[in-house]
Amino acid sequence: MNSQVLDLAFHITASGAIPCDHGYCLFASLCKHLPFLHSTPEIAIHPITGCAAGDGLMLLNPCSRLIFRTPMEWVSRLLSLTDKSLRLQSANLRIGVPELRCLKPATTLRSRLVVIKTTVAPKADLLTKEIFQSAIEKRLRQIGLSASPLLRVSKRRALRIKNRRIVGYELVVTNLSPSDSLILQATGLGGRQHMGCGILVPYHRTRS
Repeated sequence: MNSQVLDLAFHITASGAIPCDHGYCLFASLCKHLPFLHSTPEIAIHPITGCAAGDGLMLLNPCSRLIFRTPMEWVSRLLSLTDKSLRLQSANLRIGVPELRCLKPATTLRSRLVVIKTTVAPKADLLTKEIFQSAIEKRLRQIGLSASPLLRVSKRRALRIKNRRIVGYELVVTNLSPSDSLILQATGLGGRQHMGCGILVPYHRTRS
């Protein structure tokens, strides 16, 4: 890799509940302030975490952050978001002070939702866990890790983009060396990383 990859985490507050499935609307709102995101696939945007509020909505909590996984050279441009407001459906999201976080190796990583193209199952209803795992294994071989990690494919999940429903699965990757762990965190897995998919984080306990 040509540049150090790290997490840029902004404190955030919201005027109300935001959608649990907010990947697309968050990306669309961010692009109004940062048009270059459309053509910068190396920047990923973590899903925002919070507390379920029912009806497909969630409330922010003190740990909620807007986090970009980004090469160092983009940090200065992303910092322009400080003190800006984003509209997420009926809520205003206020972006506060950022902090930089270095990636840390972990033997086990998790992504809440990974989506990956496969010609075997071009339609969402045909994407089984077995087909999905085979596609992930192929991608891991392309990345060229030093050892073969263990995979656990879990819940089937979806990302809604306007009238489209993009299907994938929750994924846990384990048996990683420190160097392989950092490579996977820096590259991610699959597509739609601008919308919260395929971003791997250290996994220590069961999460929703």
